[in-house]
Amino acid sequence: MKKTYIKNHKNKGIIFEGTFPNQRAALEAAVRDHVSLAYADLRGARLNNANLDGADLRFAQLENASLVGANLSETDFTGASLGNADCSLACLCECRLQDADCTDTVFAGTLVGGSTIDNTIFTALSAFALPFAGINAGRNILHHDGRVYTFTGAPVVISGLPKRIALLDNAVIIGNTAYARGGFSSSWLAELQRLCVA
Repeated sequence: MKKTYIKNHKNKGIIFEGTFPNQRAALEAAVRDHVSLAYADLRGARLNNANLDGADLRFAQLENASLVGANLSETDFTGASLGNADCSLACLCECRLQDADCTDTVFAGTLVGGSTIDNTIFTALSAFALPFAGINAGRNILHHDGRVYTFTGAPVVISGLPKRIALLDNAVIIGNTAYARGGFSSSWLAELQRLCVA
């Protein structure tokens, strides 16, 4: 066991410290003790299967963190940066992802039921694996091929074909290629949306 510190990335101050076997155990203890981890510097942290239920991770830096299988239910990620983080099989149910940066974040098998996702930036197309229909979604942003696309509420996603199809507010993404929605007849898109939602 060694002395472990969780530092504030903004002012470099110590948020939490103690003697723990690893950073994951330190974070779990901080959450159990209801310590705010706002602005925590958790870049590259290995937090697989961590129990951080109800954590305050507002404005935290979680770039390149491994959160595989972690319990992050009811966690507040407002303003947090999760760039290149791996959230595969993690539980983010009833969490708040508002004004967050999820650039190249992996969401394979991630649970998000009851969460609020609003004004969050996505780049990885794995974001379409998220079950947006079960969340409170505002206007979110997808950066793809140097362009910006928006989706309000749940994007319509069709999987199981050779190429996944995603209908956003201003584009249709087929596989990795985006097309302006104006390039498709509105009746075709309306019928496709009706069939997918019914």
